[in-house]
Amino acid sequence: MTKLLLKIIDESDKIDKFDCGEDDINYFLKNLAIPNQYRKLSNTYIFYNEEDKRVVTYFSILASQLNTGDARIYGIDKIPIVLLRRMGVDKDFRGNNLGRTMITIAIKKTLEASNLIGCRFIVT
Repeated sequence: MTKLLLKIIDESDKIDKFDCGEDDINYFLKNLAIPNQYRKLSNTYIFYNEEDKRVVTYFSILASQLNTGDARIYGIDKIPIVLLRRMGVDKDFRGNNLGRTMITIAIKKTLEASNLIGCRFIVT
């Protein structure tokens, strides 16, 4: 059985072979995830294979806001949220419930953040 480990992405991760079958999702991981992290625009979490260090799935989360406009909630018209922006599972690892696992982890990270800062929702 392959052992997968979770971490925040960095330059040492093997992302070159990642292919989820969607060009924009692949492009984000290979070209934007790390620069966005350095700019504090988003964090990207990966599961990687312990044996060969290959990235097999990822998701990216960031802070955002929900504009309520005329339907003001809590007396304000902008509500802080966490945005689950990108997520992909390598084609070779589909069928292992990794997408579901990554969403569960994203929700857990959002709940952790909501204990530190104000945020009301997670949006995809």
